[in-house]
Order: sequence, then structure tokens, then C-alpha cells
Amino acid sequence: MPEMGAGGFLLLLLEISLGVLALVFWYTMFKDNRKANEGYSRYMWSILIVVLPVLGAAVYFFTARKSRLAKEMAELEQDVNG
Repeated sequence: MPEMGAGGFLLLLLEISLGVLALVFWYTMFKDNRKANEGYSRYMWSILIVVLPVLGAAVYFFTARKSRLAKEMAELEQDVNG
């Protein structure tokens, strides 16, 4: 087995860290989808997030989740303002 230098070890550590971050991001988006959406929308987003893990989670984050959070913020502002 070839020896791994300091650069190789740091690269391995970086790859593992990015993998863990991607897994946490994927899981967070999957749970957010299951909690926030209902019916057909929930199932379609779930399929997309599972079939294309990181890409599907990123698409969900930048489209559905952001629009839902914007609606919730607008509702909260209406409640506060009257």
C-alpha cells in the first residue's frame, strides 16, 4: 500500500467532509419536503430528491423551499401589521 503524504491526507479529509455536508443537505431538504408539501407535490419532489440526490435537493432548495419561505414571511408580516 503506497504511503499517503500530508497532501493526500488533507485531500481525503476534504472529500469526506464534502460528502458528509452533501448528505446532511440532502437529508434536510428531504425532511423539509416531507413536512411542508402535501399530495402530488410531495411525492414528485421526493422522487426528484431521491433519484438525483444532491442536484434534486439543490433544485428543491432554490425553487420550492425558497418560494414557500417567502410566502410564510409575507403572512407573518401581514399578521404583525394588522
